[in-house]
Amino acid sequence: MHGEELQAWPFRAKKLTTFSSYAVNVEDKFHSGDTGVAVIHLVLTPVLAMIAVFVGTAIARRVM
Repeated sequence: MHGEELQAWPFRAKKLTTFSSYAVNVEDKFHSGDTGVAVIHLVLTPVLAMIAVFVGTAIARRVM
């Protein structure tokens, strides 16, 4: 991290979007040494999100 970013580090979680909180969580896991957990989180989150979209779309089409 650069100087200004390092000072803002504890405060950056105040105004996060869903995606930015996902990115911060992955980054935190990498920095804390949980590389395996970070990679799993990095890969599974968008995969499971897309599965949820497809399932939701299929259910909505059946209902309509």
